[in-house]
Amino acid sequence: MFALQGSRQARAALALTLVLVVALLVSGIASAPAQTANDRCGDKVIDRTALDPTGGDPTIVVIGFNSPTEGDDVIFGTNGADTINGKGGHDVICGFDGADTIHGGTGDDTVFGGNGADKIHGDDGNDQLFGEAGADDLQGDTGDDQLFGGDDGDGLDGGQGNDTLFGEAANDTLTGAGGDDVIFGGDGGDTLDGGDGNDQLTAEAGDDKLLGGGGDDQLFAGDGADDLQAGDGLDHLDGGDGNDTIDAGAGEDKVFGGGGNDVMHGGAGPDDMSGDAGDDQVFGDAGEDSVAGGDGIDRLDGGDGNDTLSGDAGDDTVLGSAGDDGLFGGDGNDTLNGGGGGDGISGGAGVDRADYSDIAGGGISADLATGEVTGSAGADTLSEIENVTGTQFDDTLTGSAADNVLSGGAGNDTIDGGLGNDTENGDDGNDTFVQSGEVGNGADVMNGGAGIDTVDYTSRELPVTVTRDGVANDGVAGEGDNVMPDIENVNLRPVLNPTPQPTPDLSAPVLSTFKVNATRFSPNGDGRLDEFIASGRFSESTQWTFDVLSGTTVLFSEAGEGLTMKAAWNGVSGEGRNAVSATYRWRLTGKDSAGNQVAARTGTITIDRSRPRVRSVRISRKRLDLSRRRSTQIRFSVPEAATFRVRIRRGAFVRTFGPRKLEEAGTVVVNWNGRSAGGAKAKPGRYRVEVGVRDLAGNLTVARSTIIVVR
Repeated sequence: MFALQGSRQARAALALTLVLVVALLVSGIASAPAQTANDRCGDKVIDRTALDPTGGDPTIVVIGFNSPTEGDDVIFGTNGADTINGKGGHDVICGFDGADTIHGGTGDDTVFGGNGADKIHGDDGNDQLFGEAGADDLQGDTGDDQLFGGDDGDGLDGGQGNDTLFGEAANDTLTGAGGDDVIFGGDGGDTLDGGDGNDQLTAEAGDDKLLGGGGDDQLFAGDGADDLQAGDGLDHLDGGDGNDTIDAGAGEDKVFGGGGNDVMHGGAGPDDMSGDAGDDQVFGDAGEDSVAGGDGIDRLDGGDGNDTLSGDAGDDTVLGSAGDDGLFGGDGNDTLNGGGGGDGISGGAGVDRADYSDIAGGGISADLATGEVTGSAGADTLSEIENVTGTQFDDTLTGSAADNVLSGGAGNDTIDGGLGNDTENGDDGNDTFVQSGEVGNGADVMNGGAGIDTVDYTSRELPVTVTRDGVANDGVAGEGDNVMPDIENVNLRPVLNPTPQPTPDLSAPVLSTFKVNATRFSPNGDGRLDEFIASGRFSESTQWTFDVLSGTTVLFSEAGEGLTMKAAWNGVSGEGRNAVSATYRWRLTGKDSAGNQVAARTGTITIDRSRPRVRSVRISRKRLDLSRRRSTQIRFSVPEAATFRVRIRRGAFVRTFGPRKLEEAGTVVVNWNGRSAGGAKAKPGRYRVEVGVRDLAGNLTVARSTIIVVR
């Protein structure tokens, strides 16, 4: 994903910058001061001209024979436990065998610990420290240092400055401390702590722990079951493969779980999170979060704020919690719970369930045919939802034309399955199951559960026969019977005396007014042009039928009777399938009670499920310096007629341009001078730029970028 993840290549490239060239084995240590070309340090050859480009010779020091100077020294230890201080100058120090204690002193030093558990301090300057074999303790101290742990479990501390740390083999502890540090854990179960500053941490193989600390950090875990903790700041976290635990902390973070079954927390702030592959648990926590489950059976919880949650593939559980949330199940058989607030809930492909079982404070009214939910859960909008579970209070649940499962839960519930072969569960309480219409509602199963339950046929237009075997049969050919276990009462429609026939009516009704809300719409559940609505008024009470056709096949039909008509199509056929993007023909027919036909109306309606494209979003100044009284341009192109809005925000600061309408395709340029609409200067910091474009069908696309404001 980022070049920093190529840690082994980075180490190889960095090694080429060293003044030490890998060559021959150690030899001639006792005569080191007399060597004239290159001096050997273990298996490394020291090039003197690299130490002093002017051609001067450094001082050769062999511990036990002479002492380091304040100049540029080449210092050789013994095979025992040496104590070496390079003092001043740019020194090269070789500890050889033994548990050595080495101080580079002032200057840009290069120190090799050799074999043994060594303790090495770089002291002042930009130093290069190599622990080599043994469990070593490397301290960079001040300066921009490079530390290499080598074999065994080492402890590396960069100290102050912008340091680069390589743990290499074994289980290492690497601490960046202050500065903008780059840390590579290497193989083994490592602990990487960036400390303050904008750090880059790459753990590689093993079960690692990554601590970002303060600043805007980047954490890449690699393989293994890793623990990532970012702290405050605008952080980027990637768990890689393995079952990871990720906590992004406060700030506007980007979090990727990678492969494996991950547990992820976004912390405070508006986070962008993706579980990726595996069965993940993703918690947005506080803030307006965007959460995607990816592949696998995921559990998503948006937490506080107005969140957008997408289950994607798999049988997911999606929880909105507090706020006005957008919940999308994606593929699979999903369970969606919006919690409090006015939520938009879309199940997507599969058999999906809207769950209100944990809502407190009272019951709800949910209608799967219209997609409307009211009551204690807030004003929710449902689409592509096949099943619903009510609260523990008194609910009213109404099904659609699909085969629904409606569960009332505790309380005295009223359940009407509508068309389709439905399963209706009253559960606890005294529940009522409503069977209405001119024909049967399908082959329904009504489970009364505990309590005194009733099946109500009083709204049925045709005769119905109820037998003692618990089966109701209304006598309509080809229609399924209703099975009623645990039902105590049945209410039937009373027989009324026939009324006298009216005088024949030979005048046809007239459609005096008629209108449609759109010629294009996008039934995607975002609350904008999700339905095609036709409405009108007749001169007299009329039995009307509104059909939507694909060729000669009727995809959707709605009927009614009265002086007015209103039909709404959400892009779903009578079989519960989503109609594809295309242009369809509609027709309105009707007749009065005497059979006189109204003049038919016809027209076309287009379904457009494609989001508009936003091309080439460019910002002329990504870094806006208000001290120079400059402004920046936000430029983008839209290849079709649409409405756009540009929003610049950070915390409570919001500057909005639009909405504005484009009558045709074109390029938009927005100028921002770094001020609010009231003229107040924006505070320094990173501002999020959101370019929202909605086409004529109501489809929305949002492109994002950032601007950094300085003074």
